[in-house]
Amino acid sequence: MIGFCGSRSLPGAYARVVSPLVAALAGPGPIAVGDAAGADALVRACSPSALVFRAGGWSAGALVARSCALVGALAASSSPVFVGFVEVGCPAGIAPGPSWRSGRPTSGSWSSLALAAGRGVRVGVVFCAPLLSPPAAWGDWSRQMVAGVPVWWLEPMVQPSLF
Repeated sequence: MIGFCGSRSLPGAYARVVSPLVAALAGPGPIAVGDAAGADALVRACSPSALVFRAGGWSAGALVARSCALVGALAASSSPVFVGFVEVGCPAGIAPGPSWRSGRPTSGSWSSLALAAGRGVRVGVVFCAPLLSPPAAWGDWSRQMVAGVPVWWLEPMVQPSLF
């Protein structure tokens, strides 16, 4: 399964970035996405059969619950991938881990990506604003062109052996 998230304010002009990337990354498995405007809407537009995770309202708690459900479904699937389309750098206080972490300022996209990485999902980031870079504190990143779009992939963490 592959999932997508991103800025709710991502303009429609980014369809030229989102659509070919979704097509290139989509495999035989389902595509998962949220029900928000912006990046989610652009993914839904090019993937009408996507599995849509809906928020039970627009409170912060409902949005977090939706994102946690999406990440949980990804983490439970085989070979999961999660890609975020972000317009801001990662806020302080957000780092990969097994539970939700809100930064200051808050960023649902970065918190979702951190949760996914912390649960063993392969994470990729597409920067939709100039001069942004992946958070070095998360680990090693590699840049790969996919359908003409630069995607930054978080390299899997190697767990040290105790024996």
